Amino acid sequence: MASSGMYSNRGPKIHIKYDFRSDTVTVPTDAMKAAMIQAPVGDDVFGEDESVKALEAHVAKLTGFPSALFICLRTHLLQPPHTIIADSRSHILNYEAAGTALHSQAQVTPVSPLPGFNYLTAAAIQPHLVVDDDVHHAPTRVIELENTLGGEVMPLEAMREIRALANKHNIKVHLDGARLWNACVASGLTLKDYCSLCDSVSLCLSKGLGAPVGSVLVGSTPFVNKARHFRKLFGGGMRQIGMLGAAGLFAIEHHWPQMKGVHENAQYLASQLSKLGFKVSRKTETNMVWFEEGATGVGIDDIQNAASEKGIAMLGARGTECRLVLHHQVPREAIESLLDPSNNLKAGIVGLPNVGKSSFFNALTNSSVPAENFPYCTIDPAESRVAVPDPRFDWLCEHYKPASKVPAWLTVFDIAGLTKGAHEGQGLGNAFLSHIRAVDGILHLTRAFEDSDIVHVEGEIDPVRDLAIIHEELRLKDEEQLNKLVSSKKGEVNRLGSGGSVADKAKKEEFEILSKIHKWVTEEKKDVRQGTWNNKEIEVINPLQLLTAKPVVYLCNLSERDYSRKKNKWLPKIKGYIDANYPGDVLIPYSGILEMKLAAMETPEEKQAYLTELTAKYEAPAPVQSALSKIIITGYQALQLIYFFTAGPDEVRAWTIRKQTKAPQAAGTIHTDFEKTFIQAEVMKYDDLKELGNEAAVRAGGKYLMKGREYVVDDGDIMYFKAGDAKKK
Repeated sequence: MASSGMYSNRGPKIHIKYDFRSDTVTVPTDAMKAAMIQAPVGDDVFGEDESVKALEAHVAKLTGFPSALFICLRTHLLQPPHTIIADSRSHILNYEAAGTALHSQAQVTPVSPLPGFNYLTAAAIQPHLVVDDDVHHAPTRVIELENTLGGEVMPLEAMREIRALANKHNIKVHLDGARLWNACVASGLTLKDYCSLCDSVSLCLSKGLGAPVGSVLVGSTPFVNKARHFRKLFGGGMRQIGMLGAAGLFAIEHHWPQMKGVHENAQYLASQLSKLGFKVSRKTETNMVWFEEGATGVGIDDIQNAASEKGIAMLGARGTECRLVLHHQVPREAIESLLDPSNNLKAGIVGLPNVGKSSFFNALTNSSVPAENFPYCTIDPAESRVAVPDPRFDWLCEHYKPASKVPAWLTVFDIAGLTKGAHEGQGLGNAFLSHIRAVDGILHLTRAFEDSDIVHVEGEIDPVRDLAIIHEELRLKDEEQLNKLVSSKKGEVNRLGSGGSVADKAKKEEFEILSKIHKWVTEEKKDVRQGTWNNKEIEVINPLQLLTAKPVVYLCNLSERDYSRKKNKWLPKIKGYIDANYPGDVLIPYSGILEMKLAAMETPEEKQAYLTELTAKYEAPAPVQSALSKIIITGYQALQLIYFFTAGPDEVRAWTIRKQTKAPQAAGTIHTDFEKTFIQAEVMKYDDLKELGNEAAVRAGGKYLMKGREYVVDDGDIMYFKAGDAKKK
């Protein structure tokens, strides 16, 4: 079940591997625990705890204040009557159980930032100040600021203007600096820079810094002495707390320096969400990423449920937004796991340098990856999703007029160009080959036109040679992998001897299969995908992620003229090479120049006018059309993917599955509980629904089908699932 509120602390108990809910979930590291165990302790009420005194002195020095106090609560108190000016989004106003009102009896006046600002300014605060002695009003005594707020940094200049306003009216300024550590890292300023503009500051140790508990309150010596009295008054006088003081000091010295990396991870997460079609709704300045569904049609609840299945915790939506919080215990692999749904299959664009891969990627995905005339312009693979065009999906949307439309998606990677010797590591080859290993299928691109402005790494155009170079590099890398694997397994099997247990016999059988695959690649010099393998052999092949086992679609980049005329001297030779060596594989001609021009045009009418112009200009035998839709569909099919639909007035959605998927596993793509408790599937064929017009007519015609566990889903099935209660045993 998805969490209903941004800060809800209710929910099912789950095993959590990575936690994006908040930076409050950080836990002490082993090194911090060791520092706590070794910490000297004393009675802090008597001022005898050296560890706490060291923490207080260190924070006072960092902030530029004369005194500091370690506390477990951060409540700022003055005697009434008075008001506190606070940001309407502030933590003390919204998330402290009305503690300010209870403890200080003060009235909090919420102030919202002015339009165009994401932080308070003096201009926003000025109209809300109460500075007269009218007995009907509670005078303003404190302006409470928060930095960061929602992960966004309040500029120092804005704080300086508010300080000047406060000075003018003899008003105190208190800073909730729970995440001021983050603000310093993001801005490059020091704690002193910010704290010099405040009368008092509270700094949390237990959020991003990762200490188990506590904050440090800094201010003038009389102020801190008074705060010490209040700490005692509220039951906060603590005795031997040196271990907590040591944890705080350890956090500042060891975890604060790691915060820059945390912010970089947040930036990476935001960029990946944006690439996937989500709307990043606020600036990602520190460790918080705020996003909305955008154009993806993927609900935040869907993301949360999928994440939960992987042991990843995140909070639900607050309104239309969702917040993900990064900290030092959320590594980059957690982000990759969060963003990589189990059925998100990938196609990689592969070829030599300067054949038009990045330009094709940009046109296909409407992206802006650099495409320059030099090798290795692309180093890290770019990633984007493209919707799979399907008239069946379009018809269902027109028929049901749903509130939400979610098509099938194909994830595409732009992988840097390979060169001869890549399998030996030349030209960053090992890195690029590892990128290919991570995808599920290959879009193999070659160039078949001359252009003096575009350098070819082999000196001259020969697309057949180029195809052979790439194929041989992939095969040689598989050969290298299989040589090592067979060598290591051979000794292990020889040590088993004859006979043996069932497990020993299974190992021997696996080695025989591995040897067969090895011979196929190294002696027969063939791609794994060309072989005929039984189910047992496929079980051995799949975990190896062999490069030559991946399905391939061939793309031939033509000039605009040749593509329009459907004539090119290389096309017959390329087709002959593919038919001779890889029979059954598909070759799709396209024009990268044409596709880039079309991508830059703003309206369908403008694009169609240009295509019509090309048809006439080159006397094309058929109307010139973009090849992108065909490439997307063919790439999707090459991955052995199909999809079924769920359809109704709320949503029409295409669900991606592999061919030969049975009904329970198809139900599991919607929610894993549906697979576990599957009862039956209700199925309509798309053609039947379109022909008969509505569900009632399909039922009346006897074509509304009830299917059980063994039903193999057909491409385009419209399905509804019945499942039991997952909670029942």
